Amino acid sequence: MKKKKNDVIGNYLVRRDIDFIHTGCTLLDCVLGGGWPLRRIVNLVGDTGSSKTGLSIEAAANFRKQYPEGLIYYHEAESAFDLEYAYKLGLPEDAVIKEDIEEIPDVYTSILNVIDEAEKKELPALYILDSLDGIKLPKKTEGELASGYDAAQRAKSINQLITDLAGPVKRANMCLFIVSQVRDNIGVMFGEKKRRAGGEALNFYASQIVWLAITEKIKKTVDGKTRPYGIGVRAKCKKNKVGPSFRECDFKSIFYYGVDDIVSNLNWLKDIKGALDELGIKKEDIQEIAKTLKREKNIEVIDRIKDMTIKSWKEIDAEFMPEVGKYE
Repeated sequence: MKKKKNDVIGNYLVRRDIDFIHTGCTLLDCVLGGGWPLRRIVNLVGDTGSSKTGLSIEAAANFRKQYPEGLIYYHEAESAFDLEYAYKLGLPEDAVIKEDIEEIPDVYTSILNVIDEAEKKELPALYILDSLDGIKLPKKTEGELASGYDAAQRAKSINQLITDLAGPVKRANMCLFIVSQVRDNIGVMFGEKKRRAGGEALNFYASQIVWLAITEKIKKTVDGKTRPYGIGVRAKCKKNKVGPSFRECDFKSIFYYGVDDIVSNLNWLKDIKGALDELGIKKEDIQEIAKTLKREKNIEVIDRIKDMTIKSWKEIDAEFMPEVGKYE
């Protein structure tokens, strides 16, 4: 397969040799260097309620737009999946939902079967595992139960699972999208206060590792009653093998809607000199303009806002790149 040539905009490298799935959030696409990459393992990590499942579903929705014939498998391993809510957020109705596969060897077989199907049909594929924490060791005998080996053996088995899948995923045109829950790192005085399952293999083989954190609850008051209707989220890319690492962004996620891309972009652009003026938008009008654009589905203006966000992000990021390559 002939490799696509990479472009440099200013000093900013733009990957053309990788196909990306849009995240549903323009700013997160910028953070990641284009989105979630095919032929790679990606890891989305976060606290409960931080939009991990929402972003997983938006990945599936955008994958279907970009690849109408592609294969989508959503492996729900936590027994807490609300299918109607998922459809509301954009999960394609033809996505295959896997809910009855819990044991690690069966998960491995399931993913390999999808890889084989994708290769035979010569189609791209997206396999979402939500979450890694929900899969289990095979049922144990009474003797094994008494031995207390469970935690160490599970960690070893998950490491082996990731290691064994890395090669086949890269060979196939698949994105293996792994969701992880966050746990407290008990007894740690320095370094990371949080950790996630997956061990060193996931750290090594994942091309992208993104951590999510809730920054605020978005509320409004109706008839004297105040209730949250969304959250603010901060996404930090702690590893990126297909773009610059350690980039981060803030976005709004609205219940029963998903990422509010318009408001998130405009909130980011308001701090960029001249950006809102070029769009003909005032800071104080952002919320009302966003409501109107969503209601009227004014794609032309929405795309202008997205393009302005991407252009501004690249121009800023280019300033952090070296002026010349060391060996040029």
